[in-house]
Amino acid sequence: MHEVEVCNPLYLFISLLSIRNLNQDDVQLIVGSGCGGGVAAAILAASGQKVVVLEKGHYFVPEDYSGLEGPAFNEMYQVGGKLTTLDGKVFILAGSTVGGGSAVNWSASIKTPDHVLKEWSTKQKIPLYGSSAYLSAMDAVFKRLGDGAVRKRCRGVIAAVESKNSTNRMLEIEVRVTFSACGAILTPPLLLNCGLRNKNIGRNLHLHPVLMAWGYFPESGSEVKGKCFEGGIITRVHKVNAGDSNADCIIECAAMGPSSYASLVPWTSGSDMKERMRKYSRTASTFALVTDQGSGEVMEESRIKYRLDGVDKENIKVGLRQALRILVAAGAVEVETFRSDGQKLCCKGIKDMDLEEFLVNVTALPGPKSKSEEWGMYCSAHQMSSCGMGANEEDGAVDENGECWEAEGLFVCDGRVIPTAIGVNPMITIQSTAYCLSKRIAELLREGKHYLDDYN
Repeated sequence: MHEVEVCNPLYLFISLLSIRNLNQDDVQLIVGSGCGGGVAAAILAASGQKVVVLEKGHYFVPEDYSGLEGPAFNEMYQVGGKLTTLDGKVFILAGSTVGGGSAVNWSASIKTPDHVLKEWSTKQKIPLYGSSAYLSAMDAVFKRLGDGAVRKRCRGVIAAVESKNSTNRMLEIEVRVTFSACGAILTPPLLLNCGLRNKNIGRNLHLHPVLMAWGYFPESGSEVKGKCFEGGIITRVHKVNAGDSNADCIIECAAMGPSSYASLVPWTSGSDMKERMRKYSRTASTFALVTDQGSGEVMEESRIKYRLDGVDKENIKVGLRQALRILVAAGAVEVETFRSDGQKLCCKGIKDMDLEEFLVNVTALPGPKSKSEEWGMYCSAHQMSSCGMGANEEDGAVDENGECWEAEGLFVCDGRVIPTAIGVNPMITIQSTAYCLSKRIAELLREGKHYLDDYN
């Protein structure tokens, strides 16, 4: 077997050609290496299984990073970070590298909220999420993340990589069990291209759409110290609580480099853009993230349909207004949304009445392809639920063990199986779900079965 030497590797890397020499009876195949696939690989390898992880992205170590956004987006994101919904309304960031989303996200480690677990276990009829096993899985994930797992070698895992300069070619691999863990955007097209026809595959796609706002804090006379790119990536998450509103929305700080910031702020003139970039290092960006009730679908690669429903628009509007209030209260002298016409307010010494008058015109706008005079751009860094679990074939694309109804031995093992939008950063939920599913599948393989028993 041919090894590809890498700097301090966590895995054994081999060329794709070498996989043809692997026996189907002693190898498990995982397609994708993100939050779900990475956990599944670790659990299966720890149980004594030989695991092959297929990843279409490339492997990078810290020494490879240039610190430049352009090359990083091209190397580590789907479509170079330029993926949008078909109507152009939602700008989607999805990882495409070894590690997937876990390699490019902010490492926001938030456990699945109790009310979400209750809904999934009762309304969605998925016992896993009401079990002690799932709670233990979240604890195990937290412990592993906190124990410096990146310094440990994962034995028994092979990562299949292909040279950046190689040509495309067909490769056929026969294995006992296959895990699809290649994300909410790519898993449905993969399953549909394999001939699966369950009506839920590709549907019920949730994106956690966000609308952004920013506030400028001049260095002189401000209690806020440092630059916007210094310190922790994310240090606070706030549930929106605005007066009598019960908006299903949270507010977080956004970590954006200068080119990302420049690409999202509205263009009004060259001199205005120059002034914005001069102020960039002291500009704090925040966003309102909604637990979307509306949903979309993805049946073909990179062709994503999505819509917000009326409740989502109201919730995100309330959240965006509250984000602006927070920036003003923190001492910003200028705040703005990312509305196309440059919706801005100079707020030094502003009265509450004047601020509220400005906020009346802060709304959830249509996207850039609309005929509206003013439009907005939504962003999404969380994609989930496009192959959701269900109690039966009518309710979900996979069963409660992640196994496809139509194909024995084919499992989905990442955020695509999550039944609905979570409402918080999903990394821990995805990893905990993958932990439980892969534990059960490891039991299956040890017992030599081709099916899984129900959860106890």
